[in-house]
Amino acid sequence: MRAGGPSPEYRAALAQFPKGIAVPGDTYDVVRAKFKPAHGHDPGPDIATEPATLGGVAGVWVSLRDKPAQPGDAAILFLHGGALVSCHAREYPFFAAWFVRATGLR
Repeated sequence: MRAGGPSPEYRAALAQFPKGIAVPGDTYDVVRAKFKPAHGHDPGPDIATEPATLGGVAGVWVSLRDKPAQPGDAAILFLHGGALVSCHAREYPFFAAWFVRATGLR
């Protein structure tokens, strides 16, 4: 966290994330059921995805289709949690698109 609290971009992105999607005490089956409507969907016609690799780790750039990245642009590092409770990492561009729309950042 930066000095002074979360950035405006973080607050804007967090506001886009659905509330109540994973509640402490939810079972594995309940969490999967809550996330199911979001899994496997195309992130939308306004979103561009591009395979990427960083330090040998495969990932994907997710950005607004009409806002090409420029050298020096800020970006959000959005990591799959790794628990694979809700879905496979391949299905995460849909989730990352919420943050991209909210902030305009890749």
